[in-house]
Amino acid sequence: MLLTRQQLTALSGLTDEDVALCEEAGLVSCDSTADGFRYAELTKLHLVRQVAEASGGVEPVVRAAQTGAFDLGLLQTCLPDPGELDGRTLSEVLQGTAVSAAEVKAMLRAAGLPDPPPDAPLTTEEVAILEHVAVLAAMPMPDEARYHSVRTTSEAVRRAAETQVQIFRQHIEEPLLGACHQNQDREARAHIARIAEQAVPAIEAMTNFLHRRHLEHAVMEALTSDMMEAVRERDGSRPRSGDPAVMFVDLVGFTPLVDGAGDHRAAQIAASFEDIVIDVSRARAGRIVKMLGDGALLLFHDAGSAVRAGLELVQSIQRAGLPRARIGVHRGPVVSHAGDVFGLTVNVAARINEYARPREVLVSSSVAPDGVPGVELEEIGEVSLKGVPRPISLLRARERRDAHQHPGVPAHTHED
Repeated sequence: MLLTRQQLTALSGLTDEDVALCEEAGLVSCDSTADGFRYAELTKLHLVRQVAEASGGVEPVVRAAQTGAFDLGLLQTCLPDPGELDGRTLSEVLQGTAVSAAEVKAMLRAAGLPDPPPDAPLTTEEVAILEHVAVLAAMPMPDEARYHSVRTTSEAVRRAAETQVQIFRQHIEEPLLGACHQNQDREARAHIARIAEQAVPAIEAMTNFLHRRHLEHAVMEALTSDMMEAVRERDGSRPRSGDPAVMFVDLVGFTPLVDGAGDHRAAQIAASFEDIVIDVSRARAGRIVKMLGDGALLLFHDAGSAVRAGLELVQSIQRAGLPRARIGVHRGPVVSHAGDVFGLTVNVAARINEYARPREVLVSSSVAPDGVPGVELEEIGEVSLKGVPRPISLLRARERRDAHQHPGVPAHTHED
């Protein structure tokens, strides 16, 4: 969307003189190829006006910019052009639909966005997204469920965007500016803007790709679990001898630890954890399906190897000084797709893992009905797990006690 000089001044809330001052200082500029001001220039002036109101006028803001104290060039890269004016208002866009303006506004508020102006002409981008919002608003579900979906999606995207900006500033902007010699700030900021110009489209593409893949995974997981549960209800099927053992392992207390220790420590812990998982799974003929940062999903064709691998993982992780590990193992059929595994077996293994306490290896009774040589399997009993349709019989695995253990040492229970 291009604005004339008159439109830019009127919409910015600044005087002609203030806008001219900002233009002379290079804070805003006219697009010479299109003979107008792009939308990002208006956003820059909005920022200048608000900072000026709190700082004694536009002149101090301009002086700070001229000394290289800040630069608004990144806005041109990070702010999408909203397109041309469509001309229609919100009520006009919703004409002929079963969705009211109030419902659309409620959806946008759930996403943490401001209400669209009721009588202002919308841009082509705003019209396009409002049409999608209207589709979501018309879906046959309770309002709170709809708002919850939008709210959680928006929160996840907001946190990702904030993290991306923090990482860019910490690892690109600050080092480049810190390495500048006197009077080289402008050159460094121009270099930063060029890097951002490459990074932003890549981040947007990766974000869209990741969402599509996670959406695919969630749908596959739900459908395969439904299918397997339906077959199980129909014929009472039991795990077969050739069914794999699925293991989930994760580090307890990882998130609060790294929140206090920082990104570098988190990367160190994740790398050490991954090394241990790779070494143990290879030694026990297991396959890493995927690493999950502070967790992992593994597959074993031999159930006994899965149990022994679980015990070795807990011990190796403890010896490495990492946060305590917990492990859940379940055995049954799985569905493979694009290198991942899905189904009720995977879901149950994940829930067993969540139920386990730190340094525990919990397995379902289907894993090793005939026992595992050298491993003690202590019965816990039937447990109701979140999202699992029926109680699961669980056992706690640990190395078999040798003859030298003091007979008075009590057994650890899940309620400890």
